[in-house]
Amino acid sequence: MAAIEILTSNPLFEGIESSALAKIAVHSELISAENDSLIFTKGDIAIHLYFIVSGSVSLRMPIMILNGEKEIVLDVKHQGDMIGWSAIVPPHEFTMTARVAESCELLRISANELQSLCKQDNEIGYTIMSRIGTLIGSRLNQLERMFAKELQFNGPTL
Repeated sequence: MAAIEILTSNPLFEGIESSALAKIAVHSELISAENDSLIFTKGDIAIHLYFIVSGSVSLRMPIMILNGEKEIVLDVKHQGDMIGWSAIVPPHEFTMTARVAESCELLRISANELQSLCKQDNEIGYTIMSRIGTLIGSRLNQLERMFAKELQFNGPTL
C-alpha cells in the first residue's frame, strides 16, 4: 500500500486535499518491525508520527514497584491507529513507550513536514490538531478510569 493511500484512508486526514497529503507522503516511509521491537521510548524526543498499517503496538508506561521499575501495558493499538502524537504537540517528547505486540508495518511521518504544513495552511492545521486533541482527551479519560479502578480496589482505606 502506498503512503498516499494510507494517509487518505486515515480519519486524521479525512477531508484534507490530496495535494496536501501528497506533500506529507513524500516525507514518510513504510517500515517493518518484528515482535517486541521498540518503536520509541517514553521521554525520547519525538520526531516522527506513526500509523499502523498492519499488526499491533502496545503503549506502555514505566512504574516503580518495590524499588524496581516495571512497564505496564496501558493500551494496544491496531491497524489504522496512530501513535506518537507527541511529535506534533509540544514539548515533543513521547509520553509512553511503544513496543511491537504483533509484527507490523508502520507508516513513519516526519513531524517537521507535518508541522510545516499545519503552519502554512491554518485550516489543515486546525483540522489535524482538533483531531489530535480528541485523541489526547480520550487517552486522558482512559488513564483516569484506570486510576479510579485501581484506587477502588487497591487504594488506601479510610
